[in-house]
Amino acid sequence: MRQRLIGIVTLAVVVLGATTMFAHEQIRIVGTITKRDQTTLTVKSVEGMTVSMVLTPKTLVYRNRKKVAVADLKSGLTVVVDTLSYSPDWWVDLEAVEIRIVPAIKPSAGK
Repeated sequence: MRQRLIGIVTLAVVVLGATTMFAHEQIRIVGTITKRDQTTLTVKSVEGMTVSMVLTPKTLVYRNRKKVAVADLKSGLTVVVDTLSYSPDWWVDLEAVEIRIVPAIKPSAGK
């Protein structure tokens, strides 16, 4: 009985450890497209950071809540991008999951 319990606990630890090993972090980036090619999108975030991400066949693109083609992504457009990061450094190895083309962000009047 004791060996069985130890075996179950060991299996649970291995399974839980494996799921965190393959975990990914969800990152939202808001900014302006600076470059796009067939497989990569580069966005300058509103914070001023330039971030590149991979476009996959599964990447969804929307404008006004309607699905549009990846080809509609042009430099200068403002976007909200939901990404997945597979690296401990969130800005490395990003995959674009969903991209929403939104109206340009107006600078605030400042406080």
